[in-house]
Amino acid sequence: MKHINSIEINNFRGIRRLELKGLKPITIFLGENSVGKSTVLESLFLVTGASNPFMALRITSLRAHKAISMEDAKYLFHDSDYSQIPSFSADIDGEKRNLSLVPSFSMSEGIESERLGQMGNTQQTLTGLTCTFDVQGSISYTGNSSIERSEDGNIKHKIDEKYVESLVTVSLSPYNSPGALLNEYGELIKMGRKEVILTALQLFDERISTIEATQDGLYLGYDHLSTLVPLSMAGDGVQKYLSIAIHAFRPSVDIIFIDEIENGLHFSAHKKLWKCIFLSAAELKKQLFISTHSQETLKCLASFMEEEEKMKDILNIVTLTRENDDIIPYSLSGYGLEGAMDNDVEIRK
Repeated sequence: MKHINSIEINNFRGIRRLELKGLKPITIFLGENSVGKSTVLESLFLVTGASNPFMALRITSLRAHKAISMEDAKYLFHDSDYSQIPSFSADIDGEKRNLSLVPSFSMSEGIESERLGQMGNTQQTLTGLTCTFDVQGSISYTGNSSIERSEDGNIKHKIDEKYVESLVTVSLSPYNSPGALLNEYGELIKMGRKEVILTALQLFDERISTIEATQDGLYLGYDHLSTLVPLSMAGDGVQKYLSIAIHAFRPSVDIIFIDEIENGLHFSAHKKLWKCIFLSAAELKKQLFISTHSQETLKCLASFMEEEEKMKDILNIVTLTRENDDIIPYSLSGYGLEGAMDNDVEIRK
């Protein structure tokens, strides 16, 4: 499995410039509201799918909880200024990746549509994005893909079909639908990994006796109930936990992004979830990037670390703080977490 070791982010959303180094198999981002935790996760996600122009609009639609819209793409640009081109540079196990999001506009005042926001005029009508990317590694490649809003309002795309992405990544927002898990769970059943997921679920709730896939979704069986229960009726906590567990144990997935991991979970489930996450990272060599606001989540993580000393080597905690227009990262190792929690050190800001 490939891992992201570092990333540099420029002119993306609220981040003017940010460089992160020494990223571990499990990296947790902390910080106050609107400091850029979700933006960092989105940046990492974008650079792992540099040839897919839909990813830039997809992350925006997830934030807004609505359909993909070209109008919302302006919020990808720092201060909504089209002259500030969002760009990303990452090291992925020695492979260098660069990605830029270049805007294009409709004709204005007789001037033909042109790329690059050289005018810096945020009043122009944004009609398209071009993802310009290059990969430098065992095989080097330079290419571009694009999306554009046509005159009828539909979004059309042009994919660089010569480039084949080697990474498989999944981004889990706090609003993932339980219905989306059916295909992923079916993949695990075909691989004979049904018992792995059931065992992970029983860490969460020991009363769960089975998990079944049907044409209309996933169902859970409980020891004390005579009928199966639709996952959608089982509660937000088990849905969130199962979503993470399924993707964590999918062998095909290299990197997972989890925003606001505590959402929908009672604090008593946090330690169980950390165990599930660390076991999958260790067993399948996955990388996970996670954001959280919760002190309880961190205390449960510290408690888990006390029991699993060897897991401290794969953990890195990054606190993001804003100083004027700059975002400054402060790192804490897995070995420093226990002391911080024991001494009630506030590491979330």
